[in-house]
Amino acid sequence: AEIRFLLRTSGTTGRRRIVALSDANVAAVLASHRGLLPYDDGEVLSVLPWFHAFGLVMELLPCLLSRATVFRDPAGGRDPERLAELLAAPGDGSVLNMVPFTAEQIAQRDPGLLRGVTGLVGGAPVFADLAEALRGSRLRAGYGQTEAAPGIAAGEPGEWEAGYLGRALGCEVRIASDGELAFAGENAFPGYWEGGVLEPRREMFVPTGDLVKERSGRLFFRGRKNFSFKLSNGRWIFPEQLEAELRVLLGDEFIVRVSASPEGGLRLEADHTPVAEKLRALAREGELPFTDSMLEIRTLPPGTLRRDPKGMVVREKRDSARV
Repeated sequence: AEIRFLLRTSGTTGRRRIVALSDANVAAVLASHRGLLPYDDGEVLSVLPWFHAFGLVMELLPCLLSRATVFRDPAGGRDPERLAELLAAPGDGSVLNMVPFTAEQIAQRDPGLLRGVTGLVGGAPVFADLAEALRGSRLRAGYGQTEAAPGIAAGEPGEWEAGYLGRALGCEVRIASDGELAFAGENAFPGYWEGGVLEPRREMFVPTGDLVKERSGRLFFRGRKNFSFKLSNGRWIFPEQLEAELRVLLGDEFIVRVSASPEGGLRLEADHTPVAEKLRALAREGELPFTDSMLEIRTLPPGTLRRDPKGMVVREKRDSARV
């Protein structure tokens, strides 16, 4: 009787599961986060799916509880040209909540459009290139998970750095000795829905699977716990963070995937030959944070490496085609 919503996770945190949320969970996040954005009498350009926790709790419900006018993008933000037209239309879209991939697409066409809206950018970490475009805007970092209904942290408008997640909001957070973030509070879900039965949550502090570092109460993303690995020389590698750093060094939009090589070194897979050649040159010149002897570089056919709708590199299935 306490369960209000059953929401399937997107799979970012591991295997897809159905999360049970109560009225108390959602009400707690609405109370802590609703005031972040000017929904009352405002106009919202909506691109988020409303069947995920981010779009449901951070956008749809606050709009229903206020006097907001919602302009729904039929393409859900997947058509950058159309989205730019909607943003440029006078009066429309004073609030725009989005994942970083959507913000990247807007920034590539006209960075000024990001300064004309307010909203939350969440669902995945933001790294250096996009953080620079967002700095000084009215957009905030938003961080959470479905299990948190989904509010855990938020930043101030225009406060952006690489990997910045914000400050804890509406809950208590702890960082374990291995760097994994956990949260507790009224936002913490009752349990998972498995085979028609509620499997209750047993721990007070819910582990997120995200590795973070803290500076003066500000949380910064380092990587997913289940994606991180140690090289044979003992050094820990955080693939998402390193991929973002490589994108800045390479100066283009091609994707590089970081993983461990069978020999205990580092494997970089690039989906374009010039990118692989540039990686080799950077390694020889000592511009990469590891030695050339630890490095294996592979070139994959263009389009082999994929990003999910949030812009994160897809890792769950290995690509078999290699050149």
